[in-house]
Amino acid sequence: MSQTIAGTRPPQLHIPFLDSLRGLAALYVVLNHAYGHMIMENDSTLPPLLRYVYHAMLFGHFAVDVFIVLSGYCLMLPVARSGTLRLRGGFSGYISRRAWRILPPYYLSIVVSLLVYALLAYCRTRGLGVSVPLRTWSAGGLLSHLVLIHNLNPAWDGQINGVLWSVGTEWQIYFVFALLLLPLWQRIGFSKMFGVALVATWLPYAVFHAHLFQDACPWYVVLFATGMAAAFIGESQDTRAIEMRRMLTLTIWPVMLAASTILLAWFGTTHNSLVILDPLVGIAAASAIAMLAVRTNATPQLLVVRLLNSRPMATLGAFSYSIYLIHDPVLSVFRAFLPYVNSNPLGEFFAVIPAEVAVALGISYLFYLCFE
Repeated sequence: MSQTIAGTRPPQLHIPFLDSLRGLAALYVVLNHAYGHMIMENDSTLPPLLRYVYHAMLFGHFAVDVFIVLSGYCLMLPVARSGTLRLRGGFSGYISRRAWRILPPYYLSIVVSLLVYALLAYCRTRGLGVSVPLRTWSAGGLLSHLVLIHNLNPAWDGQINGVLWSVGTEWQIYFVFALLLLPLWQRIGFSKMFGVALVATWLPYAVFHAHLFQDACPWYVVLFATGMAAAFIGESQDTRAIEMRRMLTLTIWPVMLAASTILLAWFGTTHNSLVILDPLVGIAAASAIAMLAVRTNATPQLLVVRLLNSRPMATLGAFSYSIYLIHDPVLSVFRAFLPYVNSNPLGEFFAVIPAEVAVALGISYLFYLCFE
């Protein structure tokens, strides 16, 4: 086992379970938006058990935390394996690859969203059952979405497509990763780099007690850095990383992770500051991902890994980005035309909303086949 942990086994060029985790996070975001936006204050009409299930679906923001950690892990993966802490092809090659992967589907989702809301506005003028507030957008909102800075202004952030704020934040972190985090890691080491990221993203809140760039979630840089650390631990041949991989095979680590997750859940019920909660979720997610990666190399037939590598999970992971981009306008159509007021809560919970989620996933899959 020690040889496997030390990394003598040839590294995988692609780690399928990472895509599956991203797919599960995207699915959870859809469930959060479907149930949360459509039941909302009517949850008191549900039986007590279903009310608990419903409230368990209302933490979609933390699924975005997992996206950011996974992004840090995946982008750090080839860097950690290279042993040089340098980007393949330099900055231009790196940012070109990211742009080609992220931007074409993103821009197409903007077009789809604008067409959907134009259709809903037209239906409203015809009196065709659109009973919910429709999104409006301004020239500044559209332009800021095109250059991916819409997350820096709350007035722009909710326009066009409500989930695109995180795409803007992640796109900006790509530049922070290449131009700041990696150079700092090379010069002063990870722990000091992490400290710089922590201070730089939390200092405005500690000093000014203000919601400066609240919608941009600048502390996501810290979450991204935890993903980088997890990739370094899981994949680097550095002696420190090898030693940490040995530690992660100990039985005590899953126990400690489970205990910290329970503590985090308790903390989340008593505090609502994302500045604190998001990094805690990020650290827990990065620890779990690193542990899973290490144990996958040591025990490839691990049950949870077999489940994550199954065909349904792999398919879900493959079009997870499309799910994230497209589900909001699809659900907006349902919110506009289906009558939720005074409807049967059980029928809504078990039939109507699951059908909407299925349609959203189906359309997202078609979007993936056509445009990704």
